[in-house]
Amino acid sequence: MGYLSRPGVDQGPVLNRRSWRLLINAAVVALLLVCVFAFSGCEEEEDAYRYDRLGQESYAKGQYQKAIGYFEKSLAIVREAVGEMHPNVASNYNNLGTAWLALGQYQKAIWYFEKSLAVSRKASGEKHPHTAISYNNLGEAWRSLGQYQKAIGYYENALAIDREALGEKHPKVAIRYNNLGAAWVSLGQYRKAIGYFEKALAILRGALPKGHPSIRQAEENLAAAKSQQ
Repeated sequence: MGYLSRPGVDQGPVLNRRSWRLLINAAVVALLLVCVFAFSGCEEEEDAYRYDRLGQESYAKGQYQKAIGYFEKSLAIVREAVGEMHPNVASNYNNLGTAWLALGQYQKAIWYFEKSLAVSRKASGEKHPHTAISYNNLGEAWRSLGQYQKAIGYYENALAIDREALGEKHPKVAIRYNNLGAAWVSLGQYRKAIGYFEKALAILRGALPKGHPSIRQAEENLAAAKSQQ
């Protein structure tokens, strides 16, 4: 059985037209990472998968502390089985960062996302989409702290990787453009934000079926930014 891990924040904030708060919206496309362990036995793999799945289920229910406990157990098994520098370890760090982010513990989230980034760069390479996820999630954490310029730097790194690895028309590239637009909105740079939102919307319209929730969200983001000019 393969080990399934979800780096949970690989998505864009959505702009609320009334309050202009940045929200993480679960309906935006998230990446599922499927990795197969080269374990010597099946028992460890099954345990790691089970704890990860229980963590994801707890996270989906809003039980973030419980999710953290499961993710920590999964991480311990994975590190023992395959060592520190493995993509699955990066995914576990990312999951932990995601749970801490949901609890508003942004510095803890950043610590885990930085660990995820370091492992991803070593295990998968600087220009791999897995590494882009870590950059994106660091951007989300810094955005949550109000450090918008710093967030933009991480979002730009994620964008550059995904454009090269996946192509300009991939939905993940649209997520990166959306995130950049949201960060520029927070800085009051609405013209810049509109340019990014327009790119995100064009990609999503070409890649997803008409009426898809992500298209509607992108349309709302663009309309909201235009209303502030």
